[in-house]
Amino acid sequence: MVLPARNAELIIRTADKVQKNLPFPLLGIDVDNGVEFINEALFEYCSARCIALTRSRPYRKNDQAWIEQKNGSVDRKLAGYGRIDGEPAVKAMNQMYMANQLFINFFQLSFKFLDTQRIGGKTVRRHDAPQIPYNRLIELHTLRSELQCHFDDITHALDPLKLLETIRLYQHQLAQIAIVDPVGDKNSDLTAFLQGLSEARQEGAMNPLHHPAPSKPRHWRTRADPFADVWNEIECWLKDEPQLGSTELLLKPGDAHPGQFTEGHRRTLQRRLQEWRVKVARELGYGTRADGNILAEVRK
Repeated sequence: MVLPARNAELIIRTADKVQKNLPFPLLGIDVDNGVEFINEALFEYCSARCIALTRSRPYRKNDQAWIEQKNGSVDRKLAGYGRIDGEPAVKAMNQMYMANQLFINFFQLSFKFLDTQRIGGKTVRRHDAPQIPYNRLIELHTLRSELQCHFDDITHALDPLKLLETIRLYQHQLAQIAIVDPVGDKNSDLTAFLQGLSEARQEGAMNPLHHPAPSKPRHWRTRADPFADVWNEIECWLKDEPQLGSTELLLKPGDAHPGQFTEGHRRTLQRRLQEWRVKVARELGYGTRADGNILAEVRK
């Protein structure tokens, strides 16, 4: 699931959605060292639900080798390594990943590694017979009968060709967003976008930032909101460039209103920015509505 920003509340909402959709209980969550994961909010969420919360060692990506492997074989093959910002990109990627999730879980065969054998001077890796992930889940005999009937109905309603067509449709939308010429016109060349997926390289991951100790909550305002008159203009900037931070936004109103905003307004702007991102995330339609849209498309 794609999130528009690194935010603890968005992570909690996503974890809650994943927990409700899993066909088996969620026993643990293993995360990296980003500030969106290492915080009191997620710790309290997991503690209240008896979910084990563990983290990998800093700068040791091999601690999460299984996740990194799926990021390469599933996610990056669809969207590449480029950074695509904005609400349309978030919506398109979530819809694309939802269709891809249905295709992989119900139609794509995969091998499962069993063991390694030494035969003379050769090392042979043994795998079991290829199966789809849904059949592997049924073989565990832990799936409740009502859930199995629900998944069987989904399987009969899905068409793999329409799922692939849906994936390609949202890839086309991402290509229109990602490929922009110097004049500003969007290029819809899907072929160039797909060819770049295998050649792209990740420019670099952001280092984990220090998370300051939270201050005591205060439920009253000691002064008038300094951004009340310009907030509509700031929202327009955020819709075009959602990656903007408090530093850039603090300078932009100063051009139109010189001397009105100072460094002392930074914390107020940060709080307003966090509230806006949470509000936008709630309006993006994560959850059953996204699932319903995909199922409605593939049933046509």
